[in-house]
Formats: sequence, structure tokens, C-alpha cells
Amino acid sequence: MELEKEEVNMLDALKNKALSDYFLKFWGLPASLTIHEVASFLLLFPYANVINGNIPLMRACLKVLLKEDVDIIRKSPLPTIADVESDGGLAKSRWVTI
Repeated sequence: MELEKEEVNMLDALKNKALSDYFLKFWGLPASLTIHEVASFLLLFPYANVINGNIPLMRACLKVLLKEDVDIIRKSPLPTIADVESDGGLAKSRWVTI
């Protein structure tokens, strides 16, 4: 019961346009979403550990929230190359023998 009250309080807080704009920007959501649609993403927070990495479940949750079909495309990160001659601004490590 307390959790439901807290969810209602969070949804009421999101009626504040500035807070909704913050979440739109934070998640990179389209500005065309309504305040209610943005607020519904908050309801996923308690389940984030279950949804994370589970593509079919993630797709289903987003489909319900967005009320449209969702395609999730898995992208591999681009390879990165580190300059072994550069310390990247970090102190050089030194072995200390005692």
C-alpha cells in the first residue's frame, strides 16, 4: 500500500513540466511523449534488475508503455584503441619494493 502511495506521489510530481523534460533528456526519449508516458517509465525502476539484459521482457515492457511495437537492435560497441605510449594524464605506476 505504501509503495502505491509513493508511485502516485511520483506521478503527481511529474506533472511539473521541468521534471518531465529532465527525464525526457536523461533517457533520450522523444519530446512527443506525454507527461503520463514519461512518468510510466519510473514505474519500471523497481524491476530494472529483472529487465536488464532480458531483451524479450524489455521489448514487452516498452511495448506496453509506448503503446506501439518496439524493435530492439543490439549493437556492439566500437573498438577502442589506447595509445600505449601515453599515460592518459594518469600518474605512471611504479613498483615499490619494501
